Amino acid sequence: MSTLKRIVSITFVLLVLSLPAYAQDQITLLVWDHFGSVSGGPADMIYEQFMAENPNIVIQREVVDAQQIKDIAPTALASGQGPDLIYMDISDARPLFQGGLLIALDDYAEQYGWYDRFYENGLSWSIVDGQLFGLGMEFEFVGVFINNDIFEREGWAVPTNLEETLAYCQAASAAGYVPFAHGQNPGWQTFFSFTMPLHNTVGVEWVENRVFNDTGSWDDPGVVRAIEVFYRDMRDANCFDPDVNGLDWQTQQDLFFSGEAPLFPTGTWVVGGIIQNMPDANVTMMPFPATVPDGPRIYTTGMGSAWFIASSAANPDAAAQLIDFMFSDFALEQWVEQAGYVPPLPLDADDYELTELQKFVLETLSASVDPDSGVSLGYNIDVLAPRPFNTMLQEGFQAVMADLKSPEEQAADLERIWEENQE
Repeated sequence: MSTLKRIVSITFVLLVLSLPAYAQDQITLLVWDHFGSVSGGPADMIYEQFMAENPNIVIQREVVDAQQIKDIAPTALASGQGPDLIYMDISDARPLFQGGLLIALDDYAEQYGWYDRFYENGLSWSIVDGQLFGLGMEFEFVGVFINNDIFEREGWAVPTNLEETLAYCQAASAAGYVPFAHGQNPGWQTFFSFTMPLHNTVGVEWVENRVFNDTGSWDDPGVVRAIEVFYRDMRDANCFDPDVNGLDWQTQQDLFFSGEAPLFPTGTWVVGGIIQNMPDANVTMMPFPATVPDGPRIYTTGMGSAWFIASSAANPDAAAQLIDFMFSDFALEQWVEQAGYVPPLPLDADDYELTELQKFVLETLSASVDPDSGVSLGYNIDVLAPRPFNTMLQEGFQAVMADLKSPEEQAADLERIWEENQE
């Protein structure tokens, strides 16, 4: 070897040895999420900040529609060609974990102190057989959003019980409004149009016993009555758009954002959209109206989506590191202030720049974990139910709304499918 070549070779080796470790051992994480227009910006900022702090890790982000993730994730993960880290609905991820396609996160929970940092209720949604398999980021509850400007302008009182609700719907529809911005396309919205009147009719304890203790029955008369409230009484009082079964999620939001619908029965995940589209409107939130005389009015709560690590991930440690960063001070500021999310760990509303609506959401959920607060929350059953049950919630209630099926028949089908899918 010539002297010149030897010098060049030695120089190259020295340069390589002097390079930072990340240049020699680059990690790429393929990440799937379904963050939309409101949360997509904050997500980009968080990913970029993580890569800036961890230059040996490159995030390859793919935005996939939530429904598409549900459809393609099983095949993609089973093939080993799917994402390393995936953000998806917990109820859809549960069978993937049980099938060995997602890993347990208990060791990472110990490493990063998640058990101490997060609400126990916040972690419980993604625990199966004592194993933590996901970390949720949207501790959300469901109720009814109110455009108070419309009620004040029209001189209406906000309804608090079923009788007042039916009267309001008749008055609002006669005035040209869509009283409730509710639709059933593709059908997941029926998860809440069922569970809200259900809790207000039979109570939280009944639901807890049915879901967790396997007592009671979904064809109970109280369940049938809860179905009748929304799918007969309210439908017949013109509470919904005539094409309620065809009304998609975006159109529902637009009805409320534009002022065409004074009430919007949905969850706190829409807070960011309200802030973005209705910055000057007086919007508040209330529990679903009471359905029985002197009955309760209960918010239902749950965890919609969470982070999961694929069993095929080449670098699960890096994926867990990114999950933990999602709850760093920097990330929390983006999620809470910009996206309107409420992560499942104690947060002080005074630490953030929030609207009154955001403060209400944060403080209500914080109070719910205190047994002495007097705040009682119910359950978003879909997060806890087997997939066939949720399919019946979607398709069955579309049939009930269209008078192709009776409330009694729907309740009987829910009971049958629940029992068929119990382990």
